[in-house]
Amino acid sequence: MTNLFTRGIRAIRRDGPGGVLARLSRRTGQRTKRIFRERLLRPTQRISPYFYTALNRKLHGHDREIGKLVQAQALEIQRLSAGAAHRLFIDCGANEGAILRRYRTALPGFDFLGFEIQRDVIERARKVNPGTEIRHQAVAGTPGEVEVFLSEKSGLNVRGATSILRPEGTGTPAASYTVPAIRFSDLLAEQRAQGCDFIVVKMDIEGAEYQIIDDLHRVWSQTGTPLIDYLMIEFHPQRLDRPEDNARYEALLTEMGVIYSTWI
Repeated sequence: MTNLFTRGIRAIRRDGPGGVLARLSRRTGQRTKRIFRERLLRPTQRISPYFYTALNRKLHGHDREIGKLVQAQALEIQRLSAGAAHRLFIDCGANEGAILRRYRTALPGFDFLGFEIQRDVIERARKVNPGTEIRHQAVAGTPGEVEVFLSEKSGLNVRGATSILRPEGTGTPAASYTVPAIRFSDLLAEQRAQGCDFIVVKMDIEGAEYQIIDDLHRVWSQTGTPLIDYLMIEFHPQRLDRPEDNARYEALLTEMGVIYSTWI
């Protein structure tokens, strides 16, 4: 007890009463958060992954961060698309639809289209985005049928690491099921032909973005026409053989004249 008292006196002298209280508050807050995650939050994942991810986002301040990002990007998109007659927003990797719903509110005057490969999640995305077409398809560099590798864990998204790419470091995992894949550049070209003169793409597809960028660059090299005007993208360099090659893909986007920003 004497030792504890002595340490307390030293701490007050060193940090002042306010500093000591702040440290105690941080430690107590961290302990409370840990108990909340382990005893209350994690069990809800088995009951309702949607409720779990919503609570998890709030607990980590992610909701607030996303809200600020969406508003900032929406202002920039509105500025860049001023004067466009037919504006389209495409969400690749819509997950449960929460982010798409935010952009639908922030970008009046846009048409919206979504893609999601998780078959049990897509109905939730459609429910929270009524009237919006959300396709149970993968976007890729080539068309065909692709395997879906479901992630076992949810965090800030429902099974957010789910991908059409085989996970690394897990032996030879079996695919959960297959979905049709479209060649994304073909879809974009069709939208251009139908009069879309400003196309925004949000892309969070767990590593499949690189094959799409390669294909978009091939099309651009042949036609000289960029198919995307504004791209919000989450890169996954860990999916590359050489993570440092991510810079090359950023250079390809710049060469094509695509304005892009990195997603969270």
